[in-house]
Amino acid sequence: MPWTDNGALAAPLHAGEANMLNTMPRVLSLIPPMTQLNTPYPSTAYLTGFLRSRQIPAQQADLALALVLRLFSPAGLQAMHARIDAMPHQQRSAQVQEFMAQFPRYLATIGPVIGFLQGRDSTVAHRICSRQFLPEGSRFASLDVYVDPDDPEGGDPLSGPLVHWASRTVPVIWPRSI
Repeated sequence: MPWTDNGALAAPLHAGEANMLNTMPRVLSLIPPMTQLNTPYPSTAYLTGFLRSRQIPAQQADLALALVLRLFSPAGLQAMHARIDAMPHQQRSAQVQEFMAQFPRYLATIGPVIGFLQGRDSTVAHRICSRQFLPEGSRFASLDVYVDPDDPEGGDPLSGPLVHWASRTVPVIWPRSI
């Protein structure tokens, strides 16, 4: 941009420069995939809020969460199942074999579990507490130490052990050997 001798902005040289003055930068802040889901990164939210407070159009997206929600959905589980089904049996780990054996239960419960973990459906809480609703793989073996004999349902069903149990279902169905 040309400047006058007194420091003022001179008229643009051509139409493209005039459009630059009217075009506000747009910012998209991304959280990359494969980051820890249980530890949200607040930096993008803070940065987006700051930019918006300065009237700069800004958006944020969590690609880690988007990836997990796509994988841990009925369609994502069916794609995993098809991929595993094509593998030779001798290449499947014990966890993958357990996933395949309990696949119908994983498929039936993944929607309600994700809804519960996102706070959209608390009605599934008591079914999760029953320890009959979720498919329980090897990672559930350690849960018996969390059960208080005086309060086997873990107190408030929407916090504490219940969220821990529900969140254990999601990693259990992630076949690491695919």
